[in-house]
Amino acid sequence: MKFAITSDTHLASRYPFSTDAHPLKDVFFRTSYSGISQVIKYAEDHRCPILHGADWFDSEIARSPELHATTMLFSRIQQRGIPMFINLGNHEIDYKEGIPSVLRSVCNPFLPIIQTPEINQEWDVKKCEDLNIYMIPYCPEKIFMDRLKRLCQSKIKKPAILMIHQNMKGIPLGKVRSMEGMGEKEIAAIVKENFKLLICGHLHFGRQSSQYGMNIVIPGSTCGIDFKDVGSRKVFYVAEFNDSYDLTSCNPVLIKNQITFIECQIDAAEAFAQKDKRMDNVFLKVHSPVDKDCSFIEKRFMELGAVGVVIDRKKKNVEPDLSSYDRPLHMSTDDWLRKHLVDKIYDEEEREGILEMHSSIEWGKK
Repeated sequence: MKFAITSDTHLASRYPFSTDAHPLKDVFFRTSYSGISQVIKYAEDHRCPILHGADWFDSEIARSPELHATTMLFSRIQQRGIPMFINLGNHEIDYKEGIPSVLRSVCNPFLPIIQTPEINQEWDVKKCEDLNIYMIPYCPEKIFMDRLKRLCQSKIKKPAILMIHQNMKGIPLGKVRSMEGMGEKEIAAIVKENFKLLICGHLHFGRQSSQYGMNIVIPGSTCGIDFKDVGSRKVFYVAEFNDSYDLTSCNPVLIKNQITFIECQIDAAEAFAQKDKRMDNVFLKVHSPVDKDCSFIEKRFMELGAVGVVIDRKKKNVEPDLSSYDRPLHMSTDDWLRKHLVDKIYDEEEREGILEMHSSIEWGKK
């Protein structure tokens, strides 16, 4: 049996990674859509299920462009009968406020082909033929550690694999290493007796390991969104199991035509511009004060091979006093802040799109 394994699509339009008022012209939107489309195309060609390690959307409150794109992709998957299992990540769950993920609502019409875990359970388990797919949605580190231990002390339906969305301490992230989360060795010791494979989303650099007696796949993201992504090659993984569901191979597949999108302040751009590192396939969006000369930044990054540089001068000194605002129970803090900021930041055309929120949905009282 074969699976296509991916994660961290971060499908988003307009905010926070927008480069154009029209979402279909937006560099980040098109890049994230292209990445997941290639994974789906592979699954279609090879008739294999897809395992997605979470963060399909970039926000728990998705907007019409990404909802439309997702519906089109899910319809395509459903028509071809390709099972897809998507965990829930930190970008899809407003964990502190208990807001349900829009991803679950989008997936519901496509059941049982496309499945996600229940947010109100410690973990969930789905079935793909005889294989049990356990998923622990994103949660704060201490809660995750307790849940993982309780899961592995429970009666696991076997054969099984486990999907999580957490930091993992010590994992390489470009030239640095992750400093947060449980260590790979510690996690492997807890899960190796019960699971054939561990898939960990959230970390954006792809990696496959069989250290410590446990097969671990970190799919990484399908598009780059940081300076440390410059020069990295985005991949998804293809895992093959034998009839006993033992992992026999796990190989990366290159995601083609990817652009690394970087959004930063002018001081960070100036510091990076002093280096000689190539910026091939990089699109840069720089926030700058209105009166600052940015001609050097534009020229320098284009010399280093960047495919585009946008100087955004709209966000100068926006520090509103929010203490007088009361947040409605039906609105997440994220959208509440945007609602009170957009008049100060965006022009009328952009504001019309940004304020398309799910304000009519009652999420329930605490």
